[in-house]
Amino acid sequence: MNQLTSLKAVQTLSDDDGHTVVTTMLYTLPGSLYLKTSTGEESVVIGGQQWALGPKDSLWQTIQRVKPFVFPDFHDYSPRPWKYSLTPKRPWTVNPPGP
Repeated sequence: MNQLTSLKAVQTLSDDDGHTVVTTMLYTLPGSLYLKTSTGEESVVIGGQQWALGPKDSLWQTIQRVKPFVFPDFHDYSPRPWKYSLTPKRPWTVNPPGP
């Protein structure tokens, strides 16, 4: 996977009340990211700079990042990310249901 020069990821987060947010992220080498949420937020990251636009904003806001963005390194990617998870059957569960 380290031969990738760009990557598109779509993340869907939902809560128990039925609220859902979909975030589309576009990564490109050497260190840039564009993301947009279904609620209208957008963000562009290039190295140590970030610009954000809210759903009701007309101007982009500049944000100085504490740490520069770096394209993901997949050398340590595990084909079984749930190996050390507390919920091995559902590694994507953020808040597993109670007993």
